[in-house]
Amino acid sequence: MISLPICLIVAVGVGASTTCFLGRTVVEQNRVLREAATERVGWRSIGEIELAKNVIQASTYTDGVNDAITAALASNPPLVAGTPVLIEASGTGRWYRLASTTDFDGAYGTATCMIRDGLSYAAYNYYVE
Repeated sequence: MISLPICLIVAVGVGASTTCFLGRTVVEQNRVLREAATERVGWRSIGEIELAKNVIQASTYTDGVNDAITAALASNPPLVAGTPVLIEASGTGRWYRLASTTDFDGAYGTATCMIRDGLSYAAYNYYVE
């Protein structure tokens, strides 16, 4: 008769320990997945900016102005052709801001890039958040 209550106590103790361990494992797995999603959106945003840079670099120039930038600024919304990257005038001169916002698995990331249009070249500065 005494062995039955002891067996029940041991079984409940083992079950509680297992449940606690599984709970901690699920929390840790969610943290790792959230970090991976955050990293992925950052790299995806940068990749989209790189694609937009390639489109701009491959473009022709008319009267010293990049045709891809001119076409993107004239479109609504102002997207670089073939990409989800927004472009807008930034400051004086021929400086422009490229911005890419992506989401993946509940995480959001934005990458921005300043670009200066010049004669047959473009200069870039990155900012990632």
